[in-house]
Amino acid sequence: MYSGVLRGLGSNDDDTVVYVLSTLRDRVLTPESLVPPGLRSVLFRSVTLDQLIIISGNHLGGPAAEIAHKILVMVCTDPCNGLMLDSKAGTNSLKGNPQRLLGVMKKLKASEITYHRELLLAIVHGRPLLSSSYLDEFPYNLEPRASPTWFAAISLVADLVSSAITSNPFSSLVSPSQDPPSLDSLEVQCMLKCIVPRAFSRMVINRGLLHSDSLVKHGSLRLLLEALKSLARLLDAIDRASSSRTLQRWVSLKQEFQHETRALLPDPQVLLKLLSSLTSIHSKASKTSLKRARKSEDLPDVYHRDKVKKLKSDTVNGDFDIIISGISTDSDMLY
Repeated sequence: MYSGVLRGLGSNDDDTVVYVLSTLRDRVLTPESLVPPGLRSVLFRSVTLDQLIIISGNHLGGPAAEIAHKILVMVCTDPCNGLMLDSKAGTNSLKGNPQRLLGVMKKLKASEITYHRELLLAIVHGRPLLSSSYLDEFPYNLEPRASPTWFAAISLVADLVSSAITSNPFSSLVSPSQDPPSLDSLEVQCMLKCIVPRAFSRMVINRGLLHSDSLVKHGSLRLLLEALKSLARLLDAIDRASSSRTLQRWVSLKQEFQHETRALLPDPQVLLKLLSSLTSIHSKASKTSLKRARKSEDLPDVYHRDKVKKLKSDTVNGDFDIIISGISTDSDMLY
């Protein structure tokens, strides 16, 4: 019944949309619901998900757009709803439907619509596999240029890099008694892609950092900062995961990580050149500000505010007239 209603949901008025989705949320998408994940996955096929994406992306949708967004977040992030892979290792873990999720991610206008951006970041949070799959087919051009489209795209990539790798990325891969994953394993390669996305290659980073536009430099630096922070979390997780029995293997993995990322990150000379340029600009600005301060101090006392008041009170004595153009007294007319 719900499946048929959801297929054409977007063609209904807002009140109907809110009623249908509220009922769905309260009766199906709850822990107390008897609908298993497999059936929930069938309920949210691509056609239904497309309808929800359109509704949530409507800037004038109001309550309808809001509840459609909340339903999408629940469906796309909770393994109990059949789409998201259960990250907890175990024999009964839910496999989900990553291909359908990736299809949802590609259809989102994440650089333009706030709800779409929030949904995308919620999906990839702590999930390098999904994040790297999306970044491999990133729909926006990251070649540095001073345009609103580029700024929105580079900001989105920075948020994706920041969200994909959490403080404990190896929790679902190993246990204290197991060996660490290899650098060539799928999971580790996905983490590397999340740190430095393929769309933002070393050459692109260098051009962004050396761009003539200061905002382009800022956007490139922000992405580089998020990449380095993600790398730091990854290396810290390796240090914490190593045990005495597997210490040497974890150390080797850490060294391999550092070697791989060093080849992807910008040249040190580019960063030094950028630092020198920024230092020079800051120094010139400081000198200009200092000169202005000295000129203000060198002004005669008569120009200072308190001195001006004193000057007026000392020089104006007795009665004085205010002459307004176009208005004359009778005595003036006599002459």
